[in-house]
Amino acid sequence: MDQLNDLITELCACPEDANAALSLTAAAVRRPGGLLAAIESHPAPWYFLADPSLTVFATAGAPGTGSAPHSHGLWAVVACLGGQEGSRAYEVEDGQLTERGRRRLAAGEAHSLNADAIHAVFNCWSEPNIVLHVYGGDFLKSAKTVYDPLSGDSYPLGLKEPLVPHDSEVAA
Repeated sequence: MDQLNDLITELCACPEDANAALSLTAAAVRRPGGLLAAIESHPAPWYFLADPSLTVFATAGAPGTGSAPHSHGLWAVVACLGGQEGSRAYEVEDGQLTERGRRRLAAGEAHSLNADAIHAVFNCWSEPNIVLHVYGGDFLKSAKTVYDPLSGDSYPLGLKEPLVPHDSEVAA
C-alpha cells in the first residue's frame, strides 16, 4: 500500500491543481506494478479517498463493458494500471452529440479531462482492465450529466452514493 498511500498523500498536497495531479499520477503509473498490487490487496470496493476537494478510486472493467457518454463536472485524471481502456470524446453542437476523437489508454498511461469534458469509456479487448481515477472534488456530489448518443439530450446523473461503499480515507 505504500506506493498508493504515497500517491494519495502527494495528491492531497495539491487538490486543486489538475496539472500536478496528472504529473504525479502519470509518474506513479509508469511502473504500475506497485499501485496495482496495493489496489488488488485492498478489499473491494476500491474507494480510497472521498472528500470535498479530492476523490480517488479504482475500477475494474470486464471485456465488452462500457459507459454512455457523460461528463463529471470535475477535472479528472484517469490512469490505466492493467489491461486497456478506450474512450470517445464528444462535443454538443446544435443540440447534437458529435464524436471528436478516440483514445486508447494502455497499462502505465494516464491522461486528464477538463471539468466540462464529455466522454464515454469502454473495454473492447479480451482482458479486464483496472483504472485509477482522481477527481478534483467530491465525485459523489458533483453535477454529473449523461447524454443520449442518438438524440443528444442530456440528463442529470444522480449518483448520491458510491456505486459501492467506501471508507472515505486511505486504507492503512
